[in-house]
This record gives sequence, C-alpha cells and structure tokens, in this order.
Amino acid sequence: MDKSAWYGWGRRGKPGMVVSDHGTEFTCNAMLAWSKDTAIDWHFIAPGKPLRQTIAAKGALAVIPNNPSRALKHPLDRHLYAQRHLVECCFSKLKQFQRVATRFETTARNYLAVVTLAAIVLWTR
Repeated sequence: MDKSAWYGWGRRGKPGMVVSDHGTEFTCNAMLAWSKDTAIDWHFIAPGKPLRQTIAAKGALAVIPNNPSRALKHPLDRHLYAQRHLVECCFSKLKQFQRVATRFETTARNYLAVVTLAAIVLWTR
C-alpha cells in the first residue's frame, strides 16, 4: 500500500516539516518514530512562553501587557504599546469591510486595491 494514500497526503504532497508542542512522553515517542518512518522533520515548541521566545529570537521586542496577577512582570514600553494598539485598531476597522475580511479577491493586486480603497474610505471619514 502506498504510504502517501495512507497518510492522506493526496494532491498537496508530503509535508516538509511538522511543528507541535512537546506533549506527553508517549506522544513524543510516537512522533519521533513517525518522523523517522516518513523522513519528515519534526520540530516542537519548547515549553514556556513560545510567543515571547519567538519574538525575541527574531530580534524584536514583545509589546504584550502583563496579566495583573503575574508574579514576574515583563517590562512594557507604553509608547510602543500605544502604537501597536493603533495598528491593531486600524486592521480591525479594515476588516469591517466584507471584501477585505473574507479575502474575496483572487489576486494579490486586486486585494491590495480593495484594501487601499477601504483605507481611503476610513481616512476620509
């Protein structure tokens, strides 16, 4: 029996890599055996704060406010957080336009045109 049919790869082909959390010891052993059997790289997310670790690995500063009950507080640049909040609000307003939110356009050029028109409408309000 062909393994590609068994694993359900079908038309999309064999994946190059699988990313998951570390899971239980049984899951880890099963995933290691599966990745060796299929010759697919398996990368797992280290325990801890994966979002903060990923942001730090890219050389950026995490601008995520702390949970008030958190014992160890991470520093927060309030000015940078205000700028981040402004960008998030802009995306939220753009997504109120149905064609922007559903990505109805089939080409990147047309989608950029729709986003530009939506931004102009927001700017003129």
